Amino acid sequence: MINFDVFISYASQDKATADAACAKLEADGIRCWIAPRDVPPGAEWAGAIVDAIDNCRAMVLIFSSSANGSKQIHREVQRAFDREVPVVPFRIENIAPEKSLAYYMGPVHWLDALTLPLERHLQKLVVSVKPFTQINAGGAKSVEEVGAKGAEARRPAEQESAFTTIKRSDTVGALDKQPPKATRSSTRALLPVAALGAALLGSVGIWFADMYRIPVPAASTPVQPSQTIVATEPPPVSPPSAPAQATVTPISPPPVPAQAAVTPVQASGSVTPLSPERERALKPKDTFKECDKCPEMIVVPPGSFTMGSPEGEPGHMATEIPQHKVTIAKPFAVGRYAVTIDEWDACVADGGCNGYTPSDQGWGRGQRPVINVSWDNSKAYVAWLSKKAGKTYRLLSEAEREYVTRAGTTTPFWWGGSISTRQANYNGTSTYAGGSTGDYQQKTLLVNAFEPNPWGLYQVHGNVWDWVEDCQDENYSGAPSDGTAWTSGDCSRHVVRGGSWHSSPQLLRSAERGKLATEVQSSGIGFRVARTL
Repeated sequence: MINFDVFISYASQDKATADAACAKLEADGIRCWIAPRDVPPGAEWAGAIVDAIDNCRAMVLIFSSSANGSKQIHREVQRAFDREVPVVPFRIENIAPEKSLAYYMGPVHWLDALTLPLERHLQKLVVSVKPFTQINAGGAKSVEEVGAKGAEARRPAEQESAFTTIKRSDTVGALDKQPPKATRSSTRALLPVAALGAALLGSVGIWFADMYRIPVPAASTPVQPSQTIVATEPPPVSPPSAPAQATVTPISPPPVPAQAAVTPVQASGSVTPLSPERERALKPKDTFKECDKCPEMIVVPPGSFTMGSPEGEPGHMATEIPQHKVTIAKPFAVGRYAVTIDEWDACVADGGCNGYTPSDQGWGRGQRPVINVSWDNSKAYVAWLSKKAGKTYRLLSEAEREYVTRAGTTTPFWWGGSISTRQANYNGTSTYAGGSTGDYQQKTLLVNAFEPNPWGLYQVHGNVWDWVEDCQDENYSGAPSDGTAWTSGDCSRHVVRGGSWHSSPQLLRSAERGKLATEVQSSGIGFRVARTL
């Protein structure tokens, strides 16, 4: 029985591209199966993947160096090969397949997505996959028959070799840049190679949902979902006395509708740049703004914490080790909220931010977090803000972001070991550590939704990922211990922290590390700013 049109196969490092592909396909009516979204709660992970491959019409392989080295990817492609499931390779890095992937995929032409914009290549993917979704429709028994029956699948004569057949006896060679001739012999996998000549459809914004993770089950008291709440004033919560060891009990706020009107919290003092005297007098949890449309900043205390996660934490990844002590020697200020669309628009109106006005996805502007901004975009904003205030504004370092997220706690989330949609904005159809399912808003919420953490910061978990200063590194070996940004490694990619509205809950953990190409713009990514004092 066919339950899905397409199974998306990808390595965890390529989750952003995989989700963008899934979003584009589903916008065109092509049903996708993608993990972890479609793994049923309580299901055995490997069994769910096998069932999905066996019950789909085609597999889309997001191919990269990470996929090349993934045993899981090799097993998934082998399963598709054995079950005669067609595989559509979508190559995002200029490399050739190795080992068993070279055996299965080597002699074929690939659909390449090696240049920007990604949207153009995703459209080619749609028209390449579409014929497989129409098998058994109108009597068609094969992709070739679909092409003969539907005008949408017809191609110019010079593109007639858009499909190829792989048999176990095929010779494995280097990546072939010319598509082989089509054949009607018995197949092991059909691999579409070029666009089928369909008219281009309307573009779809790229979704950044998050790194693919396999959570480790853990016992916990289920948290019952309720309505999303919006806090307009933070409750007075004293900071923990021992930052690395404190445990925080969340305050139960009254239920307020998720879309209730929000009155922005007013910063103390005037909205002018701080004088040296005022700056020296700042204490932890003091707030300030240095212009009318500048972000509200809150002072966080110095201290030490253990960065990373223990192996027993559900959702723990090898990128989060070795755990190590980080010491923040001086207080600094951090945005109480993610930068809002209003604040971004003020930058553009003042001649900054390269004049770029990012889309709000139709969700509304104002006090929602700015989205669809790349790392370079966020750097342009802090450059404008520094000039505007005459002070040094910047992105947070990765260590600072985890430090202010934890706010003196050691649990996966600042409020404890589990999570519900009454505490953060994420994909509530998934659960974490024995918690319950809840709402899935499918969009961002206002930046002061939910209650703040013990240091007064809002939505350090969920809503939007925050770009940070650090380049990508595979783990913490050699990481700075003083809280500064790690600017060695692969600086074509930068770290994101916190999870988003589209994330599964384990991706909202304090220790979770995402990483993305610097130029990525997505509806799930924003940023918040820091200020050296």
